[in-house]
Amino acid sequence: MFATTVCFDLGGVLVQVSRTWQEAAKAAGIACTRLPDEPFPLGAMECLAALETGLCSFESYLSAASNSLGCTPEQARLVHLAVLRGMFPGASDLLTDLRLAGIRMGCLSNTNKAHWREVLASPKYSPLRQIDMKMPSCEVGLQKPDAAIYERFANEFNLDPESIVFFDDSAENIRGASACGWAATHISRADPVAQIRAKLSELQVFPATASR
Repeated sequence: MFATTVCFDLGGVLVQVSRTWQEAAKAAGIACTRLPDEPFPLGAMECLAALETGLCSFESYLSAASNSLGCTPEQARLVHLAVLRGMFPGASDLLTDLRLAGIRMGCLSNTNKAHWREVLASPKYSPLRQIDMKMPSCEVGLQKPDAAIYERFANEFNLDPESIVFFDDSAENIRGASACGWAATHISRADPVAQIRAKLSELQVFPATASR
């Protein structure tokens, strides 16, 4: 009998992130001359996917990103780091409550080494250290929604796929997880922690409100 494991995506679920390069540039205070007038989603920059699966170096990525954004490579680095915006309100308490309840936690994130280092090292993300099973795409050369990364996660941590309750803000990633047998729920960025608590209560994994 496998115990329930609660697994999270990070960006848009536990960690607030800029949704577009315009938002990231504004947060970094950088004027990028080649940004279009319409929203430019993070995923629309092809070199980012290569970075998140380890197919290009950070230097090569910054060169390509600076060309796309219309700024210097150093400015592109600052914009890149400004994608991360701190944890969502209530995320720290959620993780603490799950840990105190003895529920195992994991995270499966499409991310890159620069962001991953920031998440691991910065005090503002220290609540994430309560998560004991972590798999960033940049370390395994796979990316959601590829079925291989969900299978790799389950095998790596000896989990029954049907025991994994998964939360992601990408509908495509949720479809990928569901196809692999995970109990996957799509989360919007409007108070994601409340959505997670409600779903865990519905599944009788955990109360909707904190027990302390």
